Amino acid sequence: MKEYNNNSNENNDREKIIEQLTNQELKVLKLASKQFSNKEIANELFIVEATVKKHRENVCKKLSIKGKTAMRTFLRSMASYFK
Repeated sequence: MKEYNNNSNENNDREKIIEQLTNQELKVLKLASKQFSNKEIANELFIVEATVKKHRENVCKKLSIKGKTAMRTFLRSMASYFK
């Protein structure tokens, strides 16, 4: 994951990322960033667990995130956005 040098670049990068994602994908990521399991996210959003997994898969494809470690790194980098 890219290291950010200043807040301006960080905000621009975040905006570009956010623009690529649907509202539902963002909701899933927000809950995932709070350590919710897929089942907990599904219950919170009134969707089935398979849909949560599909949203996470779509995010990974859109943002070229490969693996759980990369996803955790991404979620940490976006933590202030998800508060």
